[in-house]
Formats: sequence, structure tokens, C-alpha cells
Amino acid sequence: MRNELLRILDEERHTVLLITHDVEEAIYMADRIVVLSPRPATTQASFEVDLARPRKLTSPEAQALREAVLKELGL
Repeated sequence: MRNELLRILDEERHTVLLITHDVEEAIYMADRIVVLSPRPATTQASFEVDLARPRKLTSPEAQALREAVLKELGL
């Protein structure tokens, strides 16, 4: 499903807002990850995802980004 959505977005060049609690999904699909604070929600942090597609979540770059996002989340 993820790959099909990415294929459509690549062809149609639409902007999409994806809301997820899954850090790996965010890294795999997004160009930017925004971490929101607890209520009231404000932007706590923003990460640019500058990784070539198709993305390998096991790459050192993806793992470093994962750790940075999780650290920002307090995990």
C-alpha cells in the first residue's frame, strides 16, 4: 500500500499530509517529519528527510534519523 501511494504521488505530484505514530512509516514516506508537542499541540521539531527513494530503513542515514526523531519524542 505504501509503495502504491508513493507511486501515485510521484506521478501526480500532489501534496499530502500524512499523520502517523509510526516513525519508520514517516521516514519511509515523508519528505519532512514534524513532531508535535503534547496539548496544546505546537511544532516541537521538524526533520527534513533527504533520502533517495526507494528508501531502506536499515541504512545508516535512516537509522540516524530514526534515533533523532525518537529522542525528540523522549523515547
